[in-house]
Amino acid sequence: MLPRVALLVLLLLGTANHALAEGPGRGPLGVGVLLGEPTALTAKLMLNDYNGVQVHLGYGIGKRGRFILVVDYLFHIHNTLPAIPPGFLTPYVGVGGRLGVWRESDAVIGVVFPLGLSLFLNAAPVEIFLEIAPGIGLLPGTAVLIDGGLGGRFYF
Repeated sequence: MLPRVALLVLLLLGTANHALAEGPGRGPLGVGVLLGEPTALTAKLMLNDYNGVQVHLGYGIGKRGRFILVVDYLFHIHNTLPAIPPGFLTPYVGVGGRLGVWRESDAVIGVVFPLGLSLFLNAAPVEIFLEIAPGIGLLPGTAVLIDGGLGGRFYF
């Protein structure tokens, strides 16, 4: 089973022809806003064409509003969707950590698994993305976590 998974990963890595760091003035760092749960400032640093680290820093609106910090490691999967005129669509998956603080004695620490779809525009160094991140709260007790939203980033 492991050799098949390794072969699949190598095939996925070998099929990409879009470089996320390429484009008109597009650098590896994107900064923007996420609207949803949490509503946050967001940043993504592309480590290479496939891997990136994103951070969301904002406020959740659930039963009790709370400050939320999310840090995710992402893997972008190229050439799985057809090209469209404004840019290229790239799905991504990842794993990350989530910290939510309501009061000093009421913090939630959990693991999230972001699934998203990015549209990288050809005409500008902009990414528009839609993301959902189901997860599980681990401390102080187990709980279901669901984050997600619509966002945009400007790359420089």
